[in-house]
Amino acid sequence: MKVFRMFRLCMFLFVSSFIHSEILYEITDLGTLSSWSSQSRAYSVNNSGQIVGYASNENNNPTACLFSLSGENVELGTTTGYSQSGASSINDTSQIVGGAGSPLSHSRSLLYDSSGSGANIDLGGQAAWCINNNGQVVGRNNNRAWLYDISGGDITDLGTLGGEWSEAYGINDSGQIVGVSHVSDLSTKACLFDSSGQGNNINLGGLSQVGGTSYAYSINNNGAIVGSATIYRAGANYYRACLFDLNSGNIDLGTLGGDESEALAINDSGIIVGRAYTEEHRWHACLFDPTGQGNNIDLNSVIAPDLDWYLETARGVNDDGWIVGWGINPDGYRHGYLLTPVPEPYTLLLMALGCLAIRRKKQI
Repeated sequence: MKVFRMFRLCMFLFVSSFIHSEILYEITDLGTLSSWSSQSRAYSVNNSGQIVGYASNENNNPTACLFSLSGENVELGTTTGYSQSGASSINDTSQIVGGAGSPLSHSRSLLYDSSGSGANIDLGGQAAWCINNNGQVVGRNNNRAWLYDISGGDITDLGTLGGEWSEAYGINDSGQIVGVSHVSDLSTKACLFDSSGQGNNINLGGLSQVGGTSYAYSINNNGAIVGSATIYRAGANYYRACLFDLNSGNIDLGTLGGDESEALAINDSGIIVGRAYTEEHRWHACLFDPTGQGNNIDLNSVIAPDLDWYLETARGVNDDGWIVGWGINPDGYRHGYLLTPVPEPYTLLLMALGCLAIRRKKQI
């Protein structure tokens, strides 16, 4: 009974804070690499507040970037033979990984020199999407999910779920790895990989009773996994943000009133961010209700409205609740942004999320 009362109290605080349009976050435009360029995107933020992604350089090529809150962004460069690059992940020791080629679909995996001097290291794979605090990198090599250990140079083929292709997108500090794989019928499923490479990979399923596609993008240090999965409705498949749970069943995290959504990152407090369609069929950056009850928050609604930002995607979140992503800034350019919590209302948000977790555990 006490747990239920606490839950109701926290939910009251949670809902009322947004009814009254509390400002939860301050926003910082992360800029680009040149006054001549127009675009940037932020992908990852570590617990020291360092942010990486990509930005247009003076040649207007998308290039891996270490963003600075002072505006002195660092161009991380690329590697021989490639004019474009992007940084996907930064850990708490400032190790940065990403790839050369298209910044959204790598051709070569790189460990970046964070000073910007260009001493980048080709890791030998096709893509590097995430690095944990132990220097373990995951991505793709020869169309298979791949684990690379920077300290020893060890490479592990993580295998598949019975098909020919797989890719790893996230790794936590315990070495748990998530991503996606073809199964034997070539359908695509979210996967929890066996980090030893012995092939004991686990199909995380999806949201459809029959068939369906799913992806796992992020895993936190508590083992919580988020991504997306298809649902079938009105004769069509729609992607929905998903919290994967092998014990209690996967949870459809809903949208912002539209048809589709994606959960792209989760921190150790259980804050889940990504993007979701609104009723106007536009992507909006989203903070998801982890219970699946639909109390999702459009991040555009919790920043000062007179700033004239349109936040499209939330791509990363650190353990202090700092959120990075991209959107359209007041000048009409697509730029990376940083959201930093306003302390008092953000504390209410954490209280609500904690109570939601307690309530869900009680129901289980």
